[in-house]
Amino acid sequence: MSIAQRITDLRKSRGWSQDQLAEKLAMNRANVSNYERGIITNLPSEVLLKLSEIFNVTVDYLLCKTDVNLYDWVPSPAEESENKTKETPASYENEKEFLSKIDLSDDELLAQFKLTVDGRDLTQKEVKKLLAFLRMERSLED
Repeated sequence: MSIAQRITDLRKSRGWSQDQLAEKLAMNRANVSNYERGIITNLPSEVLLKLSEIFNVTVDYLLCKTDVNLYDWVPSPAEESENKTKETPASYENEKEFLSKIDLSDDELLAQFKLTVDGRDLTQKEVKKLLAFLRMERSLED
């Protein structure tokens, strides 16, 4: 894949026209068209940085040095601010209180949850040892 194709794919995946991307980049549509057609292949660093911010991708991803966009796991500043403005649903308001009152017996815990460490499921014996250790540790703290 080329940078031209990557820019085109990213723009189209967001449903933007070349004009809309050009507006976000504060440049004319002809430049965007030239980038997408591969006429301009040596993009200025400030354009690469701006594109990576707009698309929330790494510059390496934009330059096709990798096909894994590390920012897929990190919210963009826009996504972060959007999440901060969302109100907590009423169903979660007392979540901590609810969770603090849950008291599952060892057997209930084993029946309801699958516990994994280092990619391997814990056996029933390992879970019981873990629970015993945690209870002992807590009793020493008290």
